[in-house]
Amino acid sequence: YVVAFWMHRARERWDLILIVIMFGFLVQVLRQMDWSNLSEVMKLYLTGDQRPTFGFATNRFGLFCAFLFLACVLLPQQVWGSAAAGIAYSSRIVFWGVMCCFTVWGVIFSQSRSAWVASVLVIPLAVVVKFYRANRLNWKKIGLVGVFSSLVLMTIAYSNLAEKRFALLDYEGGVSIRLRLYQIGWEKLKEAPWVGHGPGTSRILIQATGE
Repeated sequence: YVVAFWMHRARERWDLILIVIMFGFLVQVLRQMDWSNLSEVMKLYLTGDQRPTFGFATNRFGLFCAFLFLACVLLPQQVWGSAAAGIAYSSRIVFWGVMCCFTVWGVIFSQSRSAWVASVLVIPLAVVVKFYRANRLNWKKIGLVGVFSSLVLMTIAYSNLAEKRFALLDYEGGVSIRLRLYQIGWEKLKEAPWVGHGPGTSRILIQATGE
């Protein structure tokens, strides 16, 4: 509540806050990067044998990247600032470009299905709505987003990440395990719909199924 109140009172600083959030995220990644073994780690990321986290939970890293990429797409002017700023304006554009490239890379190679689905459903729609509400369809920018999206899809297809992550037929895969957990949760909810089974009992209830 305090943060929301302060941001409401400091609306003129929202641009700076957005840049600070992006910069902080990038610094966290650079701090957690395994620089001593960078080439080998990058090969593992590209082949999908390892998922980048950089100190975050795996899916959370992908969702953070998707959120920041959406901010880059919808708020470029806020990141760029004014052209009258000279070198600061050019530096902000370079920083924006770096964030765009890195966050897209993060969305793809995080292998987070939730981040993939959210990006595919939300970002293109958000771009169209943004231009529509501005009463002008900038076809150059829409085309640029389309080309960029095509490159993203080609990258996913080339790296076989989508095939690995959406392999629903493998019952031991992450998706099937989650579906089974949802099924167990629903069954336990029906057993005690009003009072539940008590806090901290999820692990015990799952272990009791013998699976």
